Amino acid sequence: MTSETDREDCARRCWQMAGAAGVGLFLILWALTPLGFLMSLLFGIFAYVGVGLGLIYTRCASVAVPAAKPAPKVEAAKPAPEVKAEPAVKPEPVPAPKAEPAPVTKAEDTVPPEPEIEPAEPKTVAESVAAGYGAVRPSAALAGQQELAGRKGNWRYGAAPSGIAPAGAPARMDAPRAGGADNLKKIKGIGPKLEQLLNSMGFYHFDQIAGWSTAEIAWVDENLEGFKGRVTRDDWVAQAKTLAAGGETEFSRRSK
Repeated sequence: MTSETDREDCARRCWQMAGAAGVGLFLILWALTPLGFLMSLLFGIFAYVGVGLGLIYTRCASVAVPAAKPAPKVEAAKPAPEVKAEPAVKPEPVPAPKAEPAPVTKAEDTVPPEPEIEPAEPKTVAESVAAGYGAVRPSAALAGQQELAGRKGNWRYGAAPSGIAPAGAPARMDAPRAGGADNLKKIKGIGPKLEQLLNSMGFYHFDQIAGWSTAEIAWVDENLEGFKGRVTRDDWVAQAKTLAAGGETEFSRRSK
């Protein structure tokens, strides 16, 4: 045996024989002696290690390991050849630019423009009127101007007069007709509180609600505080048309 591989093979065979010896000793002690399983296994392990080391020492010690080859000698690097510096090239002189004569400024160009003189504002009201500033020219009298000027009383902003509704709102009434207000609670979706709200908005009768257009329905839906959308959701207009014509709805029959 003259190589490292042969020595590894020898050691492997030695450990295999030591393993066989350890297993055999373990089986014999476990089967034939009262030592028990653990003690028999412990003796088997000792036998495996002892026999393996002994065989390697006796059988594989004579295996020669090839000597390491000497490292190759590294030759010293040769000095680099000297580079001779070439003489520097002298730069050629650059001719200086010729100075051009400054342009002659004519006397006409140097005269500043004359400032514009703004007319002086008049200092007093009388001067302003005399000069024509702020004068109010009389215009033709408007129709009814004298009548308005002769009226007496205090004017104030307030609610719009009856009959004049906001843009998009249905026509409203200041009070119910002589026969009294209709029982709006016969319309599904209108309770006592909502009926009071409708009366305060100027709606007292079925025929008023029956005549609402799409835009007017949208306006009422938007302006029912706390009940927005009830007109469309409960279809008040269709019910009001039936009740205004003297008929009955399924809800009005149950509400009697």
